Parts: sequence; C-alpha cells; structure tokens
Amino acid sequence: MYITKQFTPQEMFRLVWETPVLLLARQIGVSDVGLAKACRRAGIALPPRGHWAKPESKRPKKPKPPVSTDVIEFRVLDPETLSKLPAKMTPLPSRQIAMPPSLFDPHPLVKRWINAACKAKVVNGYSSLESGDFLDGKVSKTQIDRCALMYDTLIKESKLLGYEWSVHPAGTQMIVDGEKLLINI
Repeated sequence: MYITKQFTPQEMFRLVWETPVLLLARQIGVSDVGLAKACRRAGIALPPRGHWAKPESKRPKKPKPPVSTDVIEFRVLDPETLSKLPAKMTPLPSRQIAMPPSLFDPHPLVKRWINAACKAKVVNGYSSLESGDFLDGKVSKTQIDRCALMYDTLIKESKLLGYEWSVHPAGTQMIVDGEKLLINI
C-alpha cells in the first residue's frame, strides 16, 4: 500500500529549483510542509516566497547545491493501489445504538474495569488506573456506572458486527476489518 521514494540531495535541489514546492510535493505524494522539512534537514535551500511569480531576470541566484550524500526518503501511498480504489466510496448506512437504562450482565472486560475503577485512587478528580490490564477510561468516581454502561454497550454491539476487543499495555484495542483502533473513554 505504501512505497518509498528516494532522492539524492542533489536531485532534490535540482527539483525544488525547477518546480514550485507545492507542485513538486503533489507529484511526489507528500505535503509541501513535509517536503520543505525534508529539504531543511538535508541542508537544501528553497526558493524564497514569490520566487516563481517574478520574471526569470528578477529572481535571486540559485545557491550552491548541498554536499550531503544522505538519501532523502518519503513514504507515500502507492499510486497503483489508489487507482484500484473505487472512485466514490459508498458510506455505510448509519445505525444508532440504543443504550440500555442500566447495566445487565456486563462483558468480562467491563466487569474487570468496574472493579479496578472503584478501587483506584482519585487523581485530579479522576480514577487513576495505573495498569494496562483494564479498559482505558479516565472517569470521575460519580461517572463509573455511566462509563461502564457505555463501554458494555459498545463492546456488545460491535461484537455483533464481528469486531474484536482486547486490552494491552498500549491501550484498549478494537479490531475493525483487520485494523487496530485504540479506544479510550
């Protein structure tokens, strides 16, 4: 899905002095800010603002090319992959999730979180859970029940759609179509 495009500093210098940075960045597949940062790191002087608007005789002289030999790399989306995507993605039908009035038969992850949140110290008004062995949630003691209800509803409804939930030291993850999403309430 991604490819790496590489340039020598001398190639990049030639390109930025032949083509406006905005257009060059678009051709490469990066933002103009990202391209400018990469050039700065490589010691490549960019044309000043308004350079391309001036007639060629009024433009400042081109500086000397950099002597660096470090390769400049950009990780960009592969245009071939992008061309295979449908022109217009059809949005999924929206679906509202009805939250039950109270918690009934909570999911095991929610049960573990409730126990930990109730026992946790209060820091700056919130339950402070130190371990990565629980659902992520920064909640006041008065809102533990509401947060548990929200998590329980989300977990149960998303599992009906085939999504998986897990807890890791990095955080609470929901796996949607093979992609990991970090979740925090």
